[in-house]
Amino acid sequence: MLTPDRGRRQSHPVDAGARPSRGARGFGRSAFGQTSLPRSFAVQKVAAWRSRGTRGQSERRTSEASVKEAEVSPDVVKILIIGALLLHGLAHAKAFFELIGDALRPQERKTLPVQSWLMPSLARKSASLLASPFWLISALAFVVASLSFWGIAMAGFDWRTLAVAGAIVSSLGIALFSGVWPGAPSQKLSTLDTVIALGMNAAIVVLLVGAKWPAVEMFGK
Repeated sequence: MLTPDRGRRQSHPVDAGARPSRGARGFGRSAFGQTSLPRSFAVQKVAAWRSRGTRGQSERRTSEASVKEAEVSPDVVKILIIGALLLHGLAHAKAFFELIGDALRPQERKTLPVQSWLMPSLARKSASLLASPFWLISALAFVVASLSFWGIAMAGFDWRTLAVAGAIVSSLGIALFSGVWPGAPSQKLSTLDTVIALGMNAAIVVLLVGAKWPAVEMFGK
Protein backbone atom coordinates (compact mmCIF):
# COMPACT_ATOMS: atom_id res chain seq x y z
CA MET A 1 0.00 0.00 0.00
CA LEU A 2 1.39 3.29 -1.11
CA THR A 3 1.67 6.05 1.31
CA PRO A 4 0.41 9.50 0.37
CA ASP A 5 3.99 10.74 0.28
CA ARG A 6 4.98 8.16 -2.30
CA GLY A 7 2.07 9.05 -4.67
CA ARG A 8 3.06 12.68 -4.82
CA ARG A 9 5.85 13.97 -7.04
CA GLN A 10 8.75 14.64 -4.89
CA SER A 11 10.19 18.12 -5.16
CA HIS A 12 13.91 18.49 -5.27
CA PRO A 13 15.53 21.48 -3.64
CA VAL A 14 17.35 23.83 -5.96
CA ASP A 15 21.00 24.10 -5.42
CA ALA A 16 21.88 27.68 -4.55
CA GLY A 17 25.15 27.44 -6.44
CA ALA A 18 23.62 26.09 -9.64
CA ARG A 19 23.84 28.33 -12.76
CA PRO A 20 20.56 29.47 -14.36
CA SER A 21 19.63 28.20 -17.76
CA ARG A 22 20.50 30.14 -20.93
CA GLY A 23 16.97 31.43 -21.36
CA ALA A 24 16.89 32.83 -17.86
CA ARG A 25 20.21 34.64 -18.00
CA GLY A 26 19.90 38.41 -17.85
CA PHE A 27 16.16 38.29 -17.32
CA GLY A 28 14.21 38.30 -14.13
CA ARG A 29 10.80 39.03 -12.91
CA SER A 30 9.92 42.32 -11.44
CA ALA A 31 7.74 42.82 -8.40
CA PHE A 32 4.68 42.77 -10.68
CA GLY A 33 5.56 39.53 -12.36
CA GLN A 34 6.71 41.12 -15.64
CA THR A 35 9.93 40.15 -17.28
CA SER A 36 12.51 42.90 -17.04
CA LEU A 37 14.91 43.72 -19.91
CA PRO A 38 18.56 42.75 -19.61
CA ARG A 39 20.89 45.41 -18.35
CA SER A 40 23.08 45.27 -21.44
CA PHE A 41 20.06 46.11 -23.61
CA ALA A 42 19.30 49.25 -21.58
CA VAL A 43 22.93 50.33 -21.78
CA GLN A 44 22.87 49.97 -25.58
CA LYS A 45 19.72 52.08 -25.79
CA VAL A 46 21.26 54.86 -23.69
CA ALA A 47 24.45 54.78 -25.79
CA ALA A 48 22.42 55.00 -29.01
CA TRP A 49 20.41 57.94 -27.66
CA ARG A 50 23.59 59.78 -26.67
CA SER A 51 25.09 59.07 -30.09
CA ARG A 52 22.07 60.56 -31.83
CA GLY A 53 22.23 63.64 -29.64
CA THR A 54 25.93 64.16 -30.35
CA ARG A 55 25.39 63.68 -34.07
CA GLY A 56 22.51 66.21 -34.05
CA GLN A 57 24.64 68.81 -32.28
CA SER A 58 27.44 68.28 -34.78
CA GLU A 59 25.04 68.73 -37.69
CA ARG A 60 23.67 71.95 -36.16
CA ARG A 61 27.18 73.32 -35.71
CA THR A 62 28.01 72.47 -39.32
CA SER A 63 24.83 74.17 -40.52
CA GLU A 64 25.53 77.31 -38.49
CA ALA A 65 29.08 77.42 -39.83
CA SER A 66 27.86 77.14 -43.42
CA VAL A 67 25.37 79.97 -42.87
CA LYS A 68 28.11 82.21 -41.48
CA GLU A 69 30.31 81.43 -44.46
CA ALA A 70 27.43 82.27 -46.82
CA GLU A 71 26.96 85.72 -45.28
CA VAL A 72 28.55 88.56 -47.25
CA SER A 73 31.41 90.28 -45.50
CA PRO A 74 30.79 93.94 -44.51
CA ASP A 75 33.98 94.91 -46.36
CA VAL A 76 32.56 93.46 -49.57
CA VAL A 77 29.26 95.30 -49.04
CA LYS A 78 31.14 98.54 -48.46
CA ILE A 79 33.18 98.16 -51.65
CA LEU A 80 30.03 97.40 -53.67
CA ILE A 81 28.18 100.46 -52.35
CA ILE A 82 31.12 102.79 -52.90
CA GLY A 83 31.73 101.48 -56.40
CA ALA A 84 28.07 101.62 -57.44
CA LEU A 85 27.53 105.18 -56.21
CA LEU A 86 30.81 106.42 -57.67
CA LEU A 87 30.21 104.87 -61.11
CA HIS A 88 26.64 106.20 -61.13
CA GLY A 89 27.91 109.67 -60.31
CA LEU A 90 30.62 109.56 -62.97
CA ALA A 91 28.07 108.48 -65.59
CA HIS A 92 25.93 111.50 -64.72
CA ALA A 93 29.01 113.75 -64.80
CA LYS A 94 29.85 112.55 -68.32
CA ALA A 95 26.26 113.22 -69.40
CA PHE A 96 26.51 116.74 -67.92
CA PHE A 97 29.60 117.53 -69.98
CA GLU A 98 27.84 116.18 -73.06
CA LEU A 99 25.01 118.64 -72.39
CA ILE A 100 27.50 121.48 -72.08
CA GLY A 101 28.97 120.46 -75.43
CA ASP A 102 25.49 120.49 -76.98
CA ALA A 103 24.88 123.96 -75.60
CA LEU A 104 28.22 125.36 -76.82
CA ARG A 105 28.47 123.66 -80.24
CA PRO A 106 25.04 122.37 -81.20
CA GLN A 107 25.79 122.23 -84.93
CA GLU A 108 28.91 120.08 -84.54
CA ARG A 109 27.31 117.45 -82.34
CA LYS A 110 26.38 114.06 -83.79
CA THR A 111 24.67 112.72 -80.69
CA LEU A 112 20.95 112.57 -80.02
CA PRO A 113 19.53 115.95 -79.00
CA VAL A 114 17.85 116.33 -75.64
CA GLN A 115 14.26 117.46 -75.96
CA SER A 116 11.61 118.30 -73.41
CA TRP A 117 8.08 117.03 -73.95
CA LEU A 118 6.84 120.01 -71.92
CA MET A 119 8.44 122.47 -74.37
CA PRO A 120 9.01 120.64 -77.65
CA SER A 121 9.75 123.84 -79.54
CA LEU A 122 12.95 124.52 -77.61
CA ALA A 123 16.14 124.58 -79.62
CA ARG A 124 18.86 122.05 -78.89
CA LYS A 125 21.02 124.63 -77.14
CA SER A 126 18.23 125.82 -74.85
CA ALA A 127 17.07 122.30 -74.03
CA SER A 128 20.63 121.26 -73.15
CA LEU A 129 21.07 124.26 -70.85
CA LEU A 130 17.81 123.49 -69.06
CA ALA A 131 18.66 119.80 -68.65
CA SER A 132 22.25 120.27 -67.46
CA PRO A 133 21.40 121.20 -63.81
CA PHE A 134 19.57 117.88 -63.32
CA TRP A 135 22.59 115.82 -64.35
CA LEU A 136 25.04 118.11 -62.51
CA ILE A 137 23.15 117.91 -59.21
CA SER A 138 22.76 114.14 -59.55
CA ALA A 139 26.45 113.66 -60.33
CA LEU A 140 27.55 115.72 -57.32
CA ALA A 141 25.10 113.96 -55.01
CA PHE A 142 26.24 110.46 -56.01
CA VAL A 143 29.97 111.26 -55.91
CA VAL A 144 29.76 113.05 -52.55
CA ALA A 145 27.64 110.21 -51.12
CA SER A 146 30.24 107.69 -52.26
CA LEU A 147 33.14 109.66 -50.78
CA SER A 148 31.25 110.30 -47.55
CA PHE A 149 30.42 106.63 -47.12
CA TRP A 150 34.04 105.77 -47.94
CA GLY A 151 35.18 108.14 -45.21
CA ILE A 152 37.99 109.76 -47.20
CA ALA A 153 36.24 113.12 -47.67
CA MET A 154 33.12 114.97 -46.55
CA ALA A 155 32.53 112.53 -43.72
CA GLY A 156 30.03 114.89 -42.11
CA PHE A 157 27.49 114.49 -44.92
CA ASP A 158 24.65 112.00 -44.66
CA TRP A 159 25.45 109.71 -47.55
CA ARG A 160 22.02 108.09 -47.50
CA THR A 161 20.19 111.39 -47.94
CA LEU A 162 22.58 112.45 -50.69
CA ALA A 163 22.16 109.19 -52.59
CA VAL A 164 18.36 109.29 -52.38
CA ALA A 165 18.27 112.97 -53.42
CA GLY A 166 20.51 112.23 -56.38
CA ALA A 167 18.28 109.34 -57.46
CA ILE A 168 15.15 111.52 -57.31
CA VAL A 169 16.72 114.42 -59.25
CA SER A 170 18.15 112.03 -61.84
CA SER A 171 14.79 110.32 -62.41
CA LEU A 172 13.05 113.69 -62.65
CA GLY A 173 15.51 114.91 -65.29
CA ILE A 174 15.10 111.73 -67.34
CA ALA A 175 11.32 112.02 -67.17
CA LEU A 176 11.25 115.71 -68.15
CA PHE A 177 13.58 115.35 -71.10
CA SER A 178 11.93 112.49 -72.96
CA GLY A 179 14.17 109.75 -71.63
CA VAL A 180 17.07 110.74 -73.88
CA TRP A 181 20.44 110.10 -72.28
CA PRO A 182 22.83 112.95 -73.08
CA GLY A 183 25.71 111.99 -75.35
CA ALA A 184 24.17 108.77 -76.67
CA PRO A 185 25.06 108.22 -80.36
CA SER A 186 21.90 106.21 -81.13
CA GLN A 187 18.41 105.68 -79.81
CA LYS A 188 19.25 102.10 -78.83
CA LEU A 189 22.18 103.12 -76.63
CA SER A 190 20.17 106.02 -75.22
CA THR A 191 17.39 103.66 -74.19
CA LEU A 192 19.89 101.23 -72.64
CA ASP A 193 21.61 103.98 -70.63
CA THR A 194 18.25 105.35 -69.50
CA VAL A 195 17.00 101.95 -68.34
CA ILE A 196 20.23 101.29 -66.40
CA ALA A 197 20.08 104.72 -64.75
CA LEU A 198 16.42 104.37 -63.77
CA GLY A 199 17.05 100.86 -62.42
CA MET A 200 19.94 102.12 -60.31
CA ASN A 201 17.85 105.04 -59.03
CA ALA A 202 15.02 102.71 -58.08
CA ALA A 203 17.42 100.35 -56.29
CA ILE A 204 18.86 103.23 -54.26
CA VAL A 205 15.45 104.44 -53.12
CA VAL A 206 14.10 100.96 -52.36
CA LEU A 207 17.17 99.76 -50.44
CA LEU A 208 17.95 102.92 -48.48
CA VAL A 209 14.41 104.12 -47.79
CA GLY A 210 12.23 101.02 -47.99
CA ALA A 211 14.47 98.21 -46.78
CA LYS A 212 16.72 100.37 -44.55
CA TRP A 213 19.72 98.52 -45.98
CA PRO A 214 22.51 98.45 -45.10
CA ALA A 215 21.71 98.67 -41.42
CA VAL A 216 23.27 101.54 -39.51
CA GLU A 217 24.77 99.02 -37.07
CA MET A 218 26.80 97.45 -39.89
CA PHE A 219 28.91 100.55 -40.58
CA GLY A 220 27.85 102.98 -37.89
CA LYS A 221 26.42 105.45 -40.41
